[in-house]
Amino acid sequence: MSRDRPWRVAIWCAVSSPDQADEEKISLADQERRGRDFAKLIDGHVVAVFRVPGISRRLIFWQDAEATIAAYRELREACEADTFDLLWAYDTDRLGRTSALSSQVVELVESRPGREVFVSTAPHPVGQKTIAHRYAPMFQGVRSDEEQRRRVEKHRTGMQNRVANLGLPGPRWPVGYVAVRDERGRCAGGAFDELIGAVQLLTDWFLAGLSYREMTRRINESAYPAPANGKRWYSSAVRRILANDHYAGYVRWGSHHNEVASSRFPALWDEEIYSRVIAERRRRARGPYVHRGGGPYTGIAFCARCGARMTRRRAGSGRWFLRCGTHTFRKDRGGRCHPNNIPQEDVTRAVRAFLTGLAEEDVLDRLLAERQPASSRARLEARLAQEQAAVEGLALRQQRLDVALEMGKMAVDRYRARDDALVAERAMRQRIVAELQQELQPEPSLDAQRAAILALCESFPELITGAEPATVARVLQAAGVVVLVEDGAVVAVDLG
Repeated sequence: MSRDRPWRVAIWCAVSSPDQADEEKISLADQERRGRDFAKLIDGHVVAVFRVPGISRRLIFWQDAEATIAAYRELREACEADTFDLLWAYDTDRLGRTSALSSQVVELVESRPGREVFVSTAPHPVGQKTIAHRYAPMFQGVRSDEEQRRRVEKHRTGMQNRVANLGLPGPRWPVGYVAVRDERGRCAGGAFDELIGAVQLLTDWFLAGLSYREMTRRINESAYPAPANGKRWYSSAVRRILANDHYAGYVRWGSHHNEVASSRFPALWDEEIYSRVIAERRRRARGPYVHRGGGPYTGIAFCARCGARMTRRRAGSGRWFLRCGTHTFRKDRGGRCHPNNIPQEDVTRAVRAFLTGLAEEDVLDRLLAERQPASSRARLEARLAQEQAAVEGLALRQQRLDVALEMGKMAVDRYRARDDALVAERAMRQRIVAELQQELQPEPSLDAQRAAILALCESFPELITGAEPATVARVLQAAGVVVLVEDGAVVAVDLG
């Protein structure tokens, strides 16, 4: 087809990740080079290059594409200004990861007669694009969607099999573990690495009740380096570690998990520690939680069915009621939770009865013993003794090095290398000893806790009638009181 002027070619270059994922066969520079070669082949000249550098294009609506990626906005402006005749793209999936978005690109460009999209993987005679040629990108887009869905499903099936049948986690092992490979290079299991001590330290702090912020501050001041070659530990990483059941031997990937502990790697948490970790997670999920305008049972009363906090509302009669805080929107849990309405005075009666019962002989002592089944103090003391012995052993090894050097049995350069390593390890161990000694500072005795709770038992009637609701909530939370409500009735009151 003859033309009065050369083709004005615009080149579309796109990849989905800066690191060039496996499915991305061609880089931005390669795409641009191919587009310029094509322009020379048809005696055209390049007037624009639209680049999408490492941004996912799994969008459906054009407005979202424009708002997220500048190249789509620039393309629309170029179409409105009529600055090009042909848009070259390596493949249809470069225009958009969804067939809906790629079809909108084609529709936009070819809305003006004489302008067309040229896809190198489905070529057509330039200037002679037929209806069949126009359908080709659509078929390619559908094909790309199907291939992507197959890849996702294959990956999902593989990960489910890895968890359920092999007892192995996903491709990345948690902090404190390293993959162990067989003679063929395949992952056969896992083993502890040098960061498992940091995870143990975080576990001790977690069970001692330290906040995530304080744990992050302390671990950054410790001798343990940040995971994954990071410069520092972050609170989000600490949270992920303490929420990961992998350390008890239970592997999870998404919603799939194994029901028994895996034998492919050693577990850091035994059953006793794991049960305490779960209890601590629940305690932190419930409170402390007090806000201005809250009621006396804010952060104390919970829906027994879904575990959500009960919220307070005032009826037209002036009475206060508590109800499940998620009954109107928790559809992700298989349906709305029930309203679970209960008069506030019913909760007060249940709490008063519970506190009255605590004053009876041996009841409070039994509950406190169950609340603290095995204090972490003994474990901390054992770790302290172990670390102190390690420091003494390193000091002895340094003395032996000194003797070997004096007797001429060791070269100076070799002595310095070994001594530097021992000095560094000894400093790390001494830092851990100091941290453990700090953790072993005297804690409130059971007698002190018992006295405080008994004082609450005696003062509760005056507290609930005379104190601010937020003050009541703080006192009850500090004592560990937890109320569970089901079908508008209190089903349990306990020390959480």
